[in-house]
Amino acid sequence: MFKRELIEELRARGYSSRAWADYVRGHVGLALQVMEERPGPVRSVIGTGLALLVVIFAFSLVLSILREDDLGRRIFGPGAVWLALHSVWILFHLGLLVDLAGRPVTRLGLPNAITLFRGVTIPVLQVLGQGGEIELLFGVYLAGALSDIADGGLARRFGPVTRLGLVMDPIVDIAWNAAAVFALSRAGLLPGSCVILIAARYGLLVIGSVALYLRNTTLRIRSTRFGKASGAVLSSAFLLVLLNKLAMPAGRAAAVQELLELGVELLLWGTIVHVIALGVVNFRRPQAAWEPVGRVVGHIQR
Repeated sequence: MFKRELIEELRARGYSSRAWADYVRGHVGLALQVMEERPGPVRSVIGTGLALLVVIFAFSLVLSILREDDLGRRIFGPGAVWLALHSVWILFHLGLLVDLAGRPVTRLGLPNAITLFRGVTIPVLQVLGQGGEIELLFGVYLAGALSDIADGGLARRFGPVTRLGLVMDPIVDIAWNAAAVFALSRAGLLPGSCVILIAARYGLLVIGSVALYLRNTTLRIRSTRFGKASGAVLSSAFLLVLLNKLAMPAGRAAAVQELLELGVELLLWGTIVHVIALGVVNFRRPQAAWEPVGRVVGHIQR
């Protein structure tokens, strides 16, 4: 993933359309080569994907049995497609399935499987939010939030910590947190301004990361205390928004929701300022001495 020689060639050729085509072709070729050389991890990824597919089907089947609507079908379709796309992404980045010392790992591993599970909940959140299924939305969101705690903890405690996990976890976090805001907004629990703010935050983060990568041909990802703290506070705020709707009397719930909405908006504004400040600091550093200070989690250079 992100082979340095390829990005240096891309930059040397002025980022032309043909250079971009060769860049993509080069990475695809590398990915296919790694998959051919490592059949064991390929089987592990496919097996994990099939196991999660059974989980999605079972959840959808239970909903179809207990309810008279088509919620189970509407969850299974997007969930299965998203799982397939996510599994393909892992297969194309199989070169990162190594420990921090660069030694190959033979299986996807439970921590990475849990991260994959959290990714699968992304379309489920959208379906439940659109349908106003607050109780189910709370349950799925809580499962996703707990998985975010579990994957890193298990990797650190029992190992191995893989470069794949260090890259995949923040990418899934970005998509999952954005999906949570979209789902809560669709359910009428957060205003549209929060959707705009979360899109601006992650849009700036992605664009800035790509720009820094193209500028420096390497990218080191690590977490900041503010990033960790803001993520935990956001998750807690979203849970409070759901609990307020589920547990509070209607009259009090409206007043509490207004306060929670204000708190979420202010927090999102703070994270946007944080992302902009990190970008300014990183871009002002000389290229030779560049080392990012943003929200990252390890090397993403293969």
